[in-house]
Amino acid sequence: MNAGMVVVAMRFRSTANKEARASPSKSLEGRDFHPLAAALRLRAMGNQYISIVLHIAADRAKEFEALFERDELRRWDDYTARKRFLEARLIRCNHSDLQKKDVQDYVLQVVATEEGHHEHDNDKEFEVYNKRADAFQPEDPTVTFGDLVFERRAPA
Repeated sequence: MNAGMVVVAMRFRSTANKEARASPSKSLEGRDFHPLAAALRLRAMGNQYISIVLHIAADRAKEFEALFERDELRRWDDYTARKRFLEARLIRCNHSDLQKKDVQDYVLQVVATEEGHHEHDNDKEFEVYNKRADAFQPEDPTVTFGDLVFERRAPA
């Protein structure tokens, strides 16, 4: 397993997340894939690269951003201050091939420690926020998994 595995999706919508944990699905290669197994593999690694494409109803995008700023951003402040999240960002897409009519796509990216990812996903306040955020999503987030093949960073 590559130490730089990229996981595109930290969280499924609340109901989809429960279903995904209960039954395996097929990966692109046709092999059985279970999200819980992927999470266990990730636990053996250091930092986790997490991305989610959120599909938000366009007419509620500003309302979603206000909810995110009010309820989730303060949690990010706490997690980054404690170095549980090393990076965290929410990007409003100006272009997305996945974006449908009347939908505004956002990309959520987080580089988290193993402990930070686990702590965040089990945070009761996050669970409440996540249920509220589901109301803005006319469809489930886009979820894919992959291995980091190449990476470059500018010098600090």
